[in-house]
Amino acid sequence: MSGYIPRLHTLSVVLVLLVLQSYAQGCSDAGICTAPGFLHSTTVQEPDHRFALTAGVAYGIGDDITHVTTPLIQLDYKANNRWSWQSRLTANGAFGNLGQAIGLGDLYLSGRCVVVPKLSLTAGVKVPLNDASATDKKAPLPMTYQSSLGTYDLLLGIHYDAARWLASAGLQQPLESINKNGFVAQNAEADYWSSRQMDRAADVLLRGSYKYKIMKKVQMTSGLLALYHTREDTYLDPVVNRQLSVNESEGLTINVTTNAVWQLSPRTQLAVPIGFPVVVRAARPDGLTRGFSIAPQLTFHF
Repeated sequence: MSGYIPRLHTLSVVLVLLVLQSYAQGCSDAGICTAPGFLHSTTVQEPDHRFALTAGVAYGIGDDITHVTTPLIQLDYKANNRWSWQSRLTANGAFGNLGQAIGLGDLYLSGRCVVVPKLSLTAGVKVPLNDASATDKKAPLPMTYQSSLGTYDLLLGIHYDAARWLASAGLQQPLESINKNGFVAQNAEADYWSSRQMDRAADVLLRGSYKYKIMKKVQMTSGLLALYHTREDTYLDPVVNRQLSVNESEGLTINVTTNAVWQLSPRTQLAVPIGFPVVVRAARPDGLTRGFSIAPQLTFHF
């Protein structure tokens, strides 16, 4: 097995270089990909503390070269070898050619249970902290600039964790929408899709990763992440005053992901997840398009 490590290390370096050059559009993460319990992050050494506090910031390039920065803070509690609980709070800042918007994002609450060795289940909710109605100079901004989708979502997942392989399947199902976005694209060739009072569909997630050490205190996971958007999203058209479908917003997105974890001390670690798309949906009115994303996170166990 050790003969594979140099090749895997080389592959990870190549993936990072591709990320820095990639401006393909995709990702489409409504929260489930990086929600507590769904991100394939491993530890170099297993901590013996019950709590973990994580702070981080994600950066990505959105529609029409919009710069999107998402700070986060997360608290994990491990009750015992079977049960653990997680909470995460996000905010968002977006800057682009239409203006800028800064605001609170979403609150995630979830629990994870180990059913049998190597197999666990996750259930949680995403609570919106605003209604996606941010404007700039009183002009409605598209969803790319919004810090929340404005939906209450149910998150469900099943996870398999073997010696080197990780696999997850999940569902993010919107339960209720408070989305009050007001953006309507002026023509079919616009750089953004209409998203006025958007009704967003569910996502199904499949994720597979391989974990390996490249140094004594550095471990990595690399793999593929697939998201299937189950139907076309709709928006409230101001002319006909009813919900209209956004053509080609249903479909598949596939991303290449890698996550490096450095053990800085017995209680502290630094993780750097990176991802970029290789297969994309044609239309993405939810504004979750990212040419690439990188999200360094520092975790302290106590």
